Amino acid sequence: MTLTVLKVFVLMGAAAAFGQADKPVEKIPGFKEAPAKESAPPPPAKPAKTVPVQEIPAGAKQIGPQVFSYTDGQGKKWLYHKTPFGIAKREDLPPTEEEVARARASEEAEVASISATEEGDEVRFERKGPFGQYKWKRKKTELTETERKAWERGRKAPEEKAK
Repeated sequence: MTLTVLKVFVLMGAAAAFGQADKPVEKIPGFKEAPAKESAPPPPAKPAKTVPVQEIPAGAKQIGPQVFSYTDGQGKKWLYHKTPFGIAKREDLPPTEEEVARARASEEAEVASISATEEGDEVRFERKGPFGQYKWKRKKTELTETERKAWERGRKAPEEKAK
């Protein structure tokens, strides 16, 4: 019922709007129109600045996937990163003490969260994650730095308990 009433009002409003479109606009008595300004010609369009696409210098050395290192004529070291949006350039600065301390703390926390158990020529790792327990195995010869530290920590733990 209310939908039908709503349709009627919409149709009546549309009909009224279309019916008024043919009539000239009446002037309001006592209302003064602003004097017509002479329209100035539009300013000439400025040519768009063309920024040259920055490219990786010819003498740059690739140090990682999509990362290049380059030393300019003044002896400044630069890193060039290939991104989906072009090439990004930044100065290659050594890490601050705070950044080094944060990295060490993060690595130590990661190693502490992993438990390692030796099984022959393989090591079994377990780590608690947001979706449950993560488990994986790796050969002793193929361990990453973090896995090696976790394995060494796991081997020292029983020795320390025995003392």
